[in-house]
Amino acid sequence: MTIPKGLPDCLFLLLIFAAAVITLLSSTICQREKSQPEYSSSDAFRRQYRLPSQSYLNRIWEIKEKEAYIIGGRVNVPFVPDGYGSVFLANLPIGDPPSDQLMMVDTTSILSWVRCRLRETCPRQGGPRMFDPMNSSTYHNIPCSPTTLGTSFRVPYSDGMVVSRNLAYDSLLIPALYYKFYAPRAEPFKDVVFGCAHHESSGTTNNRRSGILGLGFDNISLVQQISGKFSHCFGDI
Repeated sequence: MTIPKGLPDCLFLLLIFAAAVITLLSSTICQREKSQPEYSSSDAFRRQYRLPSQSYLNRIWEIKEKEAYIIGGRVNVPFVPDGYGSVFLANLPIGDPPSDQLMMVDTTSILSWVRCRLRETCPRQGGPRMFDPMNSSTYHNIPCSPTTLGTSFRVPYSDGMVVSRNLAYDSLLIPALYYKFYAPRAEPFKDVVFGCAHHESSGTTNNRRSGILGLGFDNISLVQQISGKFSHCFGDI
């Protein structure tokens, strides 16, 4: 078999061309690996393709930080320890003009009540906090009717304390935050049923608080009376 003249030269040129193509391809791949972000490290990949939930939560915290800066502070739940353990004390103004009442939050009690001062008695210095119903223009006793089942109440507690007297209506102010004005205000709720206690016998007396904020499940509890306009949440302590 005779090899055509000039064929070795063609094979040599073909080999040179193939080698040049392979070199060009390898150079292009290397350059792409260095320039494309999807081939970079795992940290960069996570930054570029963050989970939507993580980005959303981070955005929420950023907004809250900005709001806290604009308002000039944070809204904190008042957590106050006493000599018998730790309790939540809620400062809720009652009446008109409002009178601040420091009430212990109780998620098992169905009735909210405050210590009320009788008109014929004078407040003692260092005595327990009290609410004076005569100073409130919106206060009135509940009339006796089949729906109210009487006008008085009596609540015994496990430590031996018994609280009693009459049921009443009055306005209750719950602190709220209006972001439109970036200023704290209070939202009034009218004709809220609560107990006005004139008699407190035995048990443990705490002069720091003026009553109990009942958040139990019953028609007379604060949660049920203003449901749809009020909510509460206790996180990990």
